[in-house]
Amino acid sequence: MRVFFAGLWLSALSLSLVHPASAQSRDSDFCAPAISAVPRIYPAEALSALHEDGTGLIVGDSIAAYWQVGLEPILGSNVVNLGFPQDQPGNVLWRLDKIEGRRHWIRALIIAGVNSSWKSKRCDVASGIESIVAKVRSLSPQAQILVMAVLPHGPSLQSSLPFVDPINASLKADALNKGFIFVDPSPVFLANCENKPSCPLLKMPGWLHPTQQGYDVMARAAQKAISLSNSISK
Repeated sequence: MRVFFAGLWLSALSLSLVHPASAQSRDSDFCAPAISAVPRIYPAEALSALHEDGTGLIVGDSIAAYWQVGLEPILGSNVVNLGFPQDQPGNVLWRLDKIEGRRHWIRALIIAGVNSSWKSKRCDVASGIESIVAKVRSLSPQAQILVMAVLPHGPSLQSSLPFVDPINASLKADALNKGFIFVDPSPVFLANCENKPSCPLLKMPGWLHPTQQGYDVMARAAQKAISLSNSISK
């Protein structure tokens, strides 16, 4: 697999999650139907990766960035990895806006939202991810686009569920109309890790980034969703 990778060199970075007062209070205000691109300062390597093309794309935050093994069955043998640690959906949009011309991606996988899930309104996180879908489609109209659910995370997983569940419910409801395949491996993560002292699918101590076993679960969920979508569309 040929991978153009923008994020691994920042592996030492850790995620700082900010706990708001409640999930309900975040959703009490108006939510925009789309979000704007939000600039960040990126190293030259991350920006140069935007010029690469391939048969498949994975884009998003550090969960995308660190996925290095097992992508071929989903995205093919020539994968462009545009994951970057600590990116929120607006940052991903800003980077994609820097791409000039069309791309030849056959399939694209978006993994974003976890860095906003504790800090932004649920509908803003979902609309941000859907804005990334629209941008990827504009760059590669032929691509089949997959959106990975915002995974439950944190020790025992339970504290994240009031935040990620509404985001994922919105994404699942919008998938058909917005033209993407929603991939949700959350039930497997919950079955293996919820209310347990350790989790074989997520790295300790933060329970945020998947282990290789966790990525394998995500890959199987993606392949299953692709097969189901292809069978329905025939």
